[in-house]
Amino acid sequence: WYIGGLNTNEVFEGKITNAGYKKNAKATHIHKVGTGDWRLTNEKLTNVGNYYAEEGSLTIMSTVTTNQSVFVKEGASLKGNPIFTAAATVDVNGILEPGDSTLNNSIGTMEFQAADVNLNESSVLRIGLGQGRSDQLVYAGILTIDPGATIEFFVEENTVKAGDVFRVLVPYKDNDNAHVEGFECKIVCQDGLEIDYANLLNSPMYEDTPEGRALCGTITVISNTAQGIYGSEPAKVKEVTPANGEYVGTSGSIVLTYDKDVLRGTGDIT
Repeated sequence: WYIGGLNTNEVFEGKITNAGYKKNAKATHIHKVGTGDWRLTNEKLTNVGNYYAEEGSLTIMSTVTTNQSVFVKEGASLKGNPIFTAAATVDVNGILEPGDSTLNNSIGTMEFQAADVNLNESSVLRIGLGQGRSDQLVYAGILTIDPGATIEFFVEENTVKAGDVFRVLVPYKDNDNAHVEGFECKIVCQDGLEIDYANLLNSPMYEDTPEGRALCGTITVISNTAQGIYGSEPAKVKEVTPANGEYVGTSGSIVLTYDKDVLRGTGDIT
């Protein structure tokens, strides 16, 4: 399938499978072309085939079960919060941008549960920082970073302050044998943001202690005056159990259900 040829922004909520295209189809490959952004939002995409971001941007908000590969060409972007459960290889020459700007907060995770990830010379990984959390790239075993690759850091959600520690490069299920291949790359920060990235490219497999492994893939904010486009929101309560006025015995409980649509909340619950 070639999608995006009309250079428009589109949302596709439907399924993508191998059935129905050809009677004996063994693979259904997805090629994103054109200058616009195509969003794939079905809960699970079950096609067996490669995913190609060739032009414009491809935003995936789905669990993707293909056991083949993901390719991001130079000048193109892969965005969103995809979970690739079985993809074999991720080869990046363009831009990886975790998160989805259509939500009330764009911080997100791009997860490759079985794949080694290659950030090649022309690749860019864009990492937004927020209130106690950041974008993350989850890799299975080996993350190869070319010295010419770029990792960009910017403030996406207020407030980011000196001393904040963010885990950015994360081995899937905290695999102790995960390895970062590459000791340097280009680090770019938004104006006003200064970070310590001494631990960013450290490999868990070379650390002897849990504390050392926990620091791998992290950055620490030294100082920040930059402002994000998203502010913190008051915490909201969607439901209270038991209902107001109902009796609760000495052995009972009170349950508050938070609104899951608020990705990050601050303030008190009364």
